[in-house]
Amino acid sequence: MKSTIALFLLTIIFSAHCFGQAPASKKVEKQPTPENKNTLCFPLQKDDVYSLYSYIIDLRDEKVHKKYAHLFSKYNYQFSGYVWSGILKDIIRHADDKDIARHVFVKGQENLVTFTITQYQVADKFPAFICPVFSDLRL
Repeated sequence: MKSTIALFLLTIIFSAHCFGQAPASKKVEKQPTPENKNTLCFPLQKDDVYSLYSYIIDLRDEKVHKKYAHLFSKYNYQFSGYVWSGILKDIIRHADDKDIARHVFVKGQENLVTFTITQYQVADKFPAFICPVFSDLRL
């Protein structure tokens, strides 16, 4: 029961942007680096590694771990793709743009989160929707 409440709180905190509680002027953190030019906004990147998904988040990346692991440990959750996918599915399900909610599918693996987008118009809109969520770490 305690872990369910903590997951619920973590989901609410991560999804504050979706419900209009995050400031509109929040700058999206874009970090295309020489070693990974496929990064749209940290930690979201196009899948040029597996070529199976629209986007991925590689949780083995030290930068990802450094930036986000403290949020998970604060609420006693494992830093894994399974937990990330649960949170991200909830954020996407509550998107104001129902096309995003209908056409974005998230799957978690041990150290990877994958996004499959079934409509190309949504693929163009998705980074603009999800990047502010990753940038807003006010907890």
